[in-house]
Amino acid sequence: MAEVVVELSGGQEVVSAITRGSVERLNLQVGDQVTVIIGKPVKPLCL
Repeated sequence: MAEVVVELSGGQEVVSAITRGSVERLNLQVGDQVTVIIGKPVKPLCL
């Protein structure tokens, strides 16, 4: 797993955990510009 920290223009940070394989496939490097998409949390299904 890898932790990706994105600094927003107001100084706040968005932190995400993604697989190391995803980091390598996306060729992410420190300082890269990225787009952050924030979705609704998934609700657990209780049976």
